[in-house]
Amino acid sequence: MTTPEIDFDKRSELGWKIYNAKIKNLVEPQEKGKFLVIDVMTGDYAVNRDLIAAEDELEERQPDGVIYTIRIGYPAVFKIPRIR
Repeated sequence: MTTPEIDFDKRSELGWKIYNAKIKNLVEPQEKGKFLVIDVMTGDYAVNRDLIAAEDELEERQPDGVIYTIRIGYPAVFKIPRIR
């Protein structure tokens, strides 16, 4: 099976919809700061402090998954510092 093509905006929309409807209440606040990767096609997800470990865990279960990443409790996965 091949991974379906889903543009970033649609992937983001689906990821946040799944997170808010089904996952958020299960992981916040106890997992705050950890990475959560979601397969937006199945709703399956993995949580880990290490982003690569979370991706690897989910990929084992969903090798053709369409992945979206969230950092639990934050509006973005990474913070980009301002250059002064």
